[in-house]
Amino acid sequence: MKVKLKLFYAPTEEQYYIYYFKGYSFILYKIENIKPLNIMPVDYFGIPHPSDKVITDAVEEFAIAEFKKINNDF
Repeated sequence: MKVKLKLFYAPTEEQYYIYYFKGYSFILYKIENIKPLNIMPVDYFGIPHPSDKVITDAVEEFAIAEFKKINNDF
């Protein structure tokens, strides 16, 4: 199954989140700080654990790439 990652902003909380979805499992990560990058798991459902090294590396790479796009640093 293909992994889907999505960055979104919650204006009421003034917080960025990343949604990780693969198969029937999802993990919601909260971005505490951008520099240095600090990502914390908030909620998850399914088999993969949110602290799995492969998943956290993919989420961190995705977050860095998305924030570069937001800041026009292609």
